[in-house]
Amino acid sequence: MGSRWVVHPEEDVPTTAQNRPKTAISVPDFWTPICAVDVKTPKTSRDVHQLHMALMRCEGALGTATPTKRRKVDPDPNKEFITIVEVERAKRQVRRELGSDASTDDDSDSSDSSDSSDSSDSDVESCIEVQDN
Repeated sequence: MGSRWVVHPEEDVPTTAQNRPKTAISVPDFWTPICAVDVKTPKTSRDVHQLHMALMRCEGALGTATPTKRRKVDPDPNKEFITIVEVERAKRQVRRELGSDASTDDDSDSSDSSDSSDSSDSDVESCIEVQDN
Protein backbone atom coordinates (compact mmCIF):
# COMPACT_ATOMS: atom_id res chain seq x y z
CA MET A 1 0.00 0.00 0.00
CA GLY A 2 2.27 2.65 -1.21
CA SER A 3 -0.47 4.92 -2.56
CA ARG A 4 -0.79 8.39 -1.24
CA TRP A 5 -4.58 8.17 -1.36
CA VAL A 6 -4.78 5.41 1.17
CA VAL A 7 -5.46 6.58 4.71
CA HIS A 8 -3.73 4.65 7.43
CA PRO A 9 -5.89 4.43 10.55
CA GLU A 10 -2.93 4.16 12.89
CA GLU A 11 -1.74 7.69 12.09
CA ASP A 12 -2.79 10.24 14.68
CA VAL A 13 -4.29 13.46 13.42
CA PRO A 14 -2.91 16.37 15.42
CA THR A 15 -5.58 18.23 17.39
CA THR A 16 -3.64 21.29 18.42
CA ALA A 17 -5.17 24.76 18.10
CA GLN A 18 -2.87 25.64 15.24
CA ASN A 19 -4.05 22.79 13.02
CA ARG A 20 -7.70 23.07 13.88
CA PRO A 21 -9.88 24.64 11.17
CA LYS A 22 -11.38 28.01 11.93
CA THR A 23 -14.99 27.94 13.01
CA ALA A 24 -15.99 31.11 11.16
CA ILE A 25 -14.45 32.67 8.13
CA SER A 26 -13.36 36.22 8.80
CA VAL A 27 -15.56 38.38 6.61
CA PRO A 28 -15.48 42.14 6.90
CA ASP A 29 -18.63 43.57 8.41
CA PHE A 30 -20.17 46.04 5.98
CA TRP A 31 -23.55 46.34 7.67
CA THR A 32 -22.38 47.90 10.92
CA PRO A 33 -21.24 51.24 9.40
CA ILE A 34 -24.31 51.37 7.15
CA CYS A 35 -26.67 50.76 10.07
CA ALA A 36 -24.90 53.44 12.09
CA VAL A 37 -25.85 56.03 9.46
CA ASP A 38 -29.35 57.45 9.78
CA VAL A 39 -30.46 56.35 6.29
CA LYS A 40 -33.34 54.02 5.57
CA THR A 41 -32.00 50.83 4.04
CA PRO A 42 -34.29 48.37 2.26
CA LYS A 43 -35.39 45.59 4.59
CA THR A 44 -37.58 43.53 2.29
CA SER A 45 -37.50 42.47 -1.32
CA ARG A 46 -40.52 44.72 -1.92
CA ASP A 47 -38.47 47.76 -0.85
CA VAL A 48 -35.64 46.67 -3.12
CA HIS A 49 -38.07 46.26 -6.02
CA GLN A 50 -39.58 49.71 -5.44
CA LEU A 51 -36.12 51.27 -5.35
CA HIS A 52 -35.19 49.43 -8.54
CA MET A 53 -38.32 50.67 -10.34
CA ALA A 54 -37.68 54.26 -9.18
CA LEU A 55 -34.13 53.99 -10.50
CA MET A 56 -35.40 52.71 -13.85
CA ARG A 57 -37.79 55.69 -14.11
CA CYS A 58 -34.92 58.08 -13.37
CA GLU A 59 -32.72 56.44 -16.01
CA GLY A 60 -35.53 56.79 -18.55
CA ALA A 61 -35.89 60.48 -17.78
CA LEU A 62 -32.13 60.91 -18.03
CA GLY A 63 -32.12 59.26 -21.45
CA THR A 64 -34.67 61.72 -22.77
CA ALA A 65 -32.90 64.69 -21.17
CA THR A 66 -29.59 64.13 -22.95
CA PRO A 67 -29.32 65.64 -26.41
CA THR A 68 -29.46 63.21 -29.27
CA LYS A 69 -26.64 62.84 -31.74
CA ARG A 70 -26.89 65.46 -34.42
CA ARG A 71 -26.98 64.34 -37.99
CA LYS A 72 -24.89 65.87 -40.72
CA VAL A 73 -26.83 68.56 -42.51
CA ASP A 74 -27.33 67.86 -46.19
CA PRO A 75 -26.86 71.05 -48.20
CA ASP A 76 -29.67 72.11 -50.45
CA PRO A 77 -28.49 71.61 -54.07
CA ASN A 78 -30.52 74.61 -55.21
CA LYS A 79 -28.76 76.98 -52.84
CA GLU A 80 -25.53 78.63 -53.94
CA PHE A 81 -22.77 78.86 -51.35
CA ILE A 82 -20.36 81.77 -51.18
CA THR A 83 -16.81 81.83 -49.86
CA ILE A 84 -15.01 84.59 -47.98
CA VAL A 85 -12.71 85.13 -50.96
CA GLU A 86 -15.72 85.90 -53.15
CA VAL A 87 -17.01 88.35 -50.53
CA GLU A 88 -13.66 90.16 -50.53
CA ARG A 89 -13.70 90.32 -54.34
CA ALA A 90 -17.21 91.80 -54.28
CA LYS A 91 -16.13 94.41 -51.72
CA ARG A 92 -13.16 95.44 -53.87
CA GLN A 93 -15.37 95.70 -56.95
CA VAL A 94 -17.90 97.91 -55.15
CA ARG A 95 -15.10 100.14 -53.84
CA ARG A 96 -13.77 100.55 -57.37
CA GLU A 97 -17.25 101.41 -58.64
CA LEU A 98 -17.67 104.02 -55.91
CA GLY A 99 -14.36 105.58 -56.87
CA SER A 100 -12.58 104.77 -53.64
CA ASP A 101 -8.79 104.73 -53.86
CA ALA A 102 -8.38 101.66 -51.61
CA SER A 103 -5.81 99.17 -52.77
CA THR A 104 -6.30 95.43 -52.98
CA ASP A 105 -4.19 94.72 -49.88
CA ASP A 106 -6.09 93.96 -46.69
CA ASP A 107 -3.57 96.02 -44.65
CA SER A 108 -4.31 99.19 -46.59
CA ASP A 109 -8.06 98.69 -46.05
CA SER A 110 -7.62 99.13 -42.32
CA SER A 111 -5.22 102.07 -42.71
CA ASP A 112 -7.54 104.35 -44.74
CA SER A 113 -7.77 107.65 -42.92
CA SER A 114 -9.83 109.89 -45.18
CA ASP A 115 -13.39 110.68 -44.09
CA SER A 116 -14.99 109.93 -47.44
CA SER A 117 -13.39 106.50 -47.74
CA ASP A 118 -14.39 105.58 -44.17
CA SER A 119 -18.05 106.31 -44.84
CA SER A 120 -18.02 104.43 -48.14
CA ASP A 121 -16.23 101.45 -46.54
CA SER A 122 -18.85 101.21 -43.82
CA ASP A 123 -21.60 101.31 -46.44
CA VAL A 124 -19.88 98.59 -48.45
CA GLU A 125 -19.25 96.35 -45.44
CA SER A 126 -22.81 96.65 -44.18
CA CYS A 127 -24.37 95.65 -47.50
CA ILE A 128 -23.17 92.73 -49.63
CA GLU A 129 -25.26 91.61 -52.56
CA VAL A 130 -24.98 88.05 -53.85
CA GLN A 131 -25.86 87.67 -57.50
CA ASP A 132 -26.95 84.44 -59.20
CA ASN A 133 -25.08 83.64 -62.38
